[in-house]
Amino acid sequence: MLITSSLAGCLGTGDDTEDGLGTVMVSTYHVQQLAEAVGGDLVDVQLLSPSNIPVHDYEPTPADVVTLSSVDLFLYHGLGLETWVDATLDSMGSSAPKAVSTHAMPDGDIALEFEAILIADLCEHLNEGPYEANNLTGEEEEHHHVLVVLYPDNTSLVLEAEADHLPENATGWNLTTDALGDNNVTINATLGTWGNYVTGIGAFEADASWYWSLYVWNETNATWDYSSLGIDDVHMDDTEHIAWAPSTSNVTDIPAPETDDHAHEDGHDEHEGHEHASAEETIDEPSACPDHTMIHIYGLEEGEHVLEFEASGIETFDLVVLKMGGAHAHDDHDHGDDDHDDHDDDDHDDH
Repeated sequence: MLITSSLAGCLGTGDDTEDGLGTVMVSTYHVQQLAEAVGGDLVDVQLLSPSNIPVHDYEPTPADVVTLSSVDLFLYHGLGLETWVDATLDSMGSSAPKAVSTHAMPDGDIALEFEAILIADLCEHLNEGPYEANNLTGEEEEHHHVLVVLYPDNTSLVLEAEADHLPENATGWNLTTDALGDNNVTINATLGTWGNYVTGIGAFEADASWYWSLYVWNETNATWDYSSLGIDDVHMDDTEHIAWAPSTSNVTDIPAPETDDHAHEDGHDEHEGHEHASAEETIDEPSACPDHTMIHIYGLEEGEHVLEFEASGIETFDLVVLKMGGAHAHDDHDHGDDDHDDHDDDDHDDH
């Protein structure tokens, strides 16, 4: 093994003490395990980087450099895993310790095929599992009804009411009284043979020259239609929005209802304004994976990411997310998280 020859060649000198061969500084926990397994009690193995800092993110402090200059041998992983090693050792000049990489490429190979390793790992997971079953459901959107009031002076009022706050089998009367009451707008009505009859809204009381007319919103034509039904017979399960206006008003003067329910109609959603990741590479049906597998490779910065799925019906699929190895992935953004979807859904993960 390379580490065996390194320890023997660099520590086996005439200056050895009876207690051991010397001090070995290592860059990562895994290299520490290798050095301790080979050197045993004959070497003092010390870990340079704190265990709570990812190897890609670690940068030696001035105190770390001083400590590094005092050891007999420095062992590091290599293959670009520790991005700081070459520059740090060069800056130390003659005070740099003997440094040896514990990992090297086979003869003739100049780069480790991290992508091939990743694909093999993904296919192994997809073929063998284990899997955790999850049911994914879309975010439940709040449903709103709108009450519009056009006053005789051509001022207007547009009020929203959450459907969940209305009683079951709610009528236009329920929407009118709830929306106006929640906004401290007075309403006057009389109860007759045909149900409730609105006589006044706010400061405007009907008189002999006009009365309050009821309108329902026509979703197909996006217009207000005069209601031939009384307010108690308009069911909110059948219509989304209602409006009150003086009988003398022009229907085109009644404002159109606007709700948050239509926030997604133009393709925008609650993540609008955030960047959406695009796959840097897509691998269609790799030979070792199950049929219909697709692998998408993304280059993501450290942080929080949202994984979204788009489906028109009930879909069943297997998903595996893995991180590509190699320090080059961290620095050049060539790494990614990969996913598999039996139904070719495009998605990205929370790396």
